[in-house]
Amino acid sequence: MSTAARDTAYRGLADALLVTGAETGAAPDPERVRVVKRAVPDRPVLVASGVTAENVRAYPEADGYIIGSALERGGRAGNRVELRRVRALLKSLKRR
Repeated sequence: MSTAARDTAYRGLADALLVTGAETGAAPDPERVRVVKRAVPDRPVLVASGVTAENVRAYPEADGYIIGSALERGGRAGNRVELRRVRALLKSLKRR
């Protein structure tokens, strides 16, 4: 995984690396985020799937997050954003 991260960043000239779970909406293993960040400390590493108010603090090495359906009604893509979900996520991020 470290080799792939370095290759993507330095040979592929990626501006940032996205770490996802095994499938759409699945949270990645926090250890994967740590390994990628250690491999390319000079590049932003973003958690790009499965982030929720309940698990966001599991990724202290992340430089950012791509969050979509976790903020929508029922946690389902395409539904309206729910203010209570946004507030819960922001509260968790502040504790980070």
